[in-house]
Amino acid sequence: MKGNRVNSPHGESVRKRKTCPMQIGVSYCEEIWHRVFSSASLRTLSALIFLLFSISDPLAVGFIQSLKRTSISLNPIQIENRLPGTSSWQLANPAPYDEATFDYPAIEGYAWTTSAEVGDEVKFSVSTTAPSFAAEVYRMGWYQGKGGRFILRIPTIQGHAYPVPPPDAQTGLIEANWPVAFTLKPGNTWVSGMYMVKLTASNGFQSYISLVLRSSLPGDFAFIHAVNTDEAYNTWGGISLYQDYKGILAAKRAYKVSFDRPFRQDTGAGQFFYWEYPMVRWLEKNSYDVSYLSDVDVQNNPYALLNHRALLIAGHSEYWSKYMRDNLEAAVSNGVNLGVFAADTFYWQVRYESRLSDTHIPERILVCYKDKNVDPLFDKDDRLVTVLFRDNPLNRPEQPLLGAMYGGYFAVDPQRQGLPWIVKDASSWVFAGTGLKNSDGLPGLVGYEYDRVYQEYPLPPGEDILSSSPVIDINKNHDVSNATLYTAKSGARVFNAATMQWSWGLDNSTTFYATNNFVNKAAQKITENILQNFLTVGSKPQSNSLAATSRPQPLLSILEPILLYSLIIMTILYAIYFSSRLLTRKIVTMSNSANKRASRKPAAHEAKTRNEVKE
Repeated sequence: MKGNRVNSPHGESVRKRKTCPMQIGVSYCEEIWHRVFSSASLRTLSALIFLLFSISDPLAVGFIQSLKRTSISLNPIQIENRLPGTSSWQLANPAPYDEATFDYPAIEGYAWTTSAEVGDEVKFSVSTTAPSFAAEVYRMGWYQGKGGRFILRIPTIQGHAYPVPPPDAQTGLIEANWPVAFTLKPGNTWVSGMYMVKLTASNGFQSYISLVLRSSLPGDFAFIHAVNTDEAYNTWGGISLYQDYKGILAAKRAYKVSFDRPFRQDTGAGQFFYWEYPMVRWLEKNSYDVSYLSDVDVQNNPYALLNHRALLIAGHSEYWSKYMRDNLEAAVSNGVNLGVFAADTFYWQVRYESRLSDTHIPERILVCYKDKNVDPLFDKDDRLVTVLFRDNPLNRPEQPLLGAMYGGYFAVDPQRQGLPWIVKDASSWVFAGTGLKNSDGLPGLVGYEYDRVYQEYPLPPGEDILSSSPVIDINKNHDVSNATLYTAKSGARVFNAATMQWSWGLDNSTTFYATNNFVNKAAQKITENILQNFLTVGSKPQSNSLAATSRPQPLLSILEPILLYSLIIMTILYAIYFSSRLLTRKIVTMSNSANKRASRKPAAHEAKTRNEVKE
């Protein structure tokens, strides 16, 4: 028994205890787990499992794809409209309009461009009678029904008051030519859209400046903001392409109007809230992948049109240049669909001129003589003469492209009651899911201007007349409004709602006699059917090599598979780890209990042996 004894610290000779084999196994297991789950080992193991998992497991791929649908695949409009909205974009104290000077002396302003891209520096001019003012930027959309999102605020800007310049005696042109008050540079987080800059003077009065933020990236839809028409009707300073409130022009209207002046309509917002805003809200509420362009972009950038599946026009887009129309026709000929939820579209031809005070700034003057004999380009360059598209010397009626064209308008009553939009061909796929039958009507959606089909002008081949809505025009003549649909040779579809008020059937947010509610589920369904069809016909967005290579890939998209797989793997491994730790501890406890029981027997045996020795 000599070999089994050792000396204790107290000099006693005791028997060496045997270690339970189970305890040795447990200790070994613990060491293994600690080594496996050390940071370096865990990273290596996770990487190996990730590679195997991604290569060999189709179920995992399906799982990842299902996760993608809820996050990564959201389009910019969906992501943008999940951000907190606000109603503070609305004017709480609109600046009063001065009937004598035809402006808003308390505060008013304009941007030096109709549209911009991310990274551009945008200049703004402001006149105010207050010593200072603030500028708040909002993007317009759905935003939980609140209609806008706050972007940024410039709290204190020094105020200056500037006079309204006199109009040019020959052309009626009024160019404010005010100095720069502040600048903005849209950042990478700004999404293409319609932006309103709300000006608030230190005396509390407020007004708007509008700006389109365009995008060069491909997408499903491009919404064209009709800034030309807004300017044509703009009577700031007492002059527009329709009026001469000052009574000083021989033609009783202007031949030229400038973008370098505030908008009289809607305290600086132009006609956006009247005609376009309801459709913008509806589009973004329903998550359509839409970006925005101004009329000037349609003229200068034909690629921007080819970059989308469909182009959308809403409300009132009456004034187009030759090059705008050329580019639109080319887009349709190349398979880009066209949705005209409007009327009186490209009725007048216009042309642009550079700013009078700085010719280096192009497209700042809108020219429309409305009479070939007055236009100085007549018999010199007849392609650019500013008359009706359908008239000599242009002879380009709208109907071959739009399917119908401007027919007339009727009196605007104080209640703003439109006329019913009457179904003519309920068998068309356009009406699928609406429950509509021939002769059914959508109340209030025809007005106040309308389009109709003219049999004496060329019609697109295979055109379907979808509606036939009786109207009585301003001259008490009985007429009809016709919505149309056809498929171009390119495969592109062209829809024309033939009324300015169609967007009022989508969302009740117009500021034009907003007491009426013409929202109609059938109008919403018709619009949905058309847009969904546009996604399946025509051509896919064209992308040039520059856009394709320069488009930044979101970091989350690049890291997505790594992050998701790592999350799954780490969860599984840590679950195993902690479960094993619990099991290990239980085994250790059991082992210690077994050792204690085993140690009692040798101790009792030693005591018995000692007693025997003494005896």
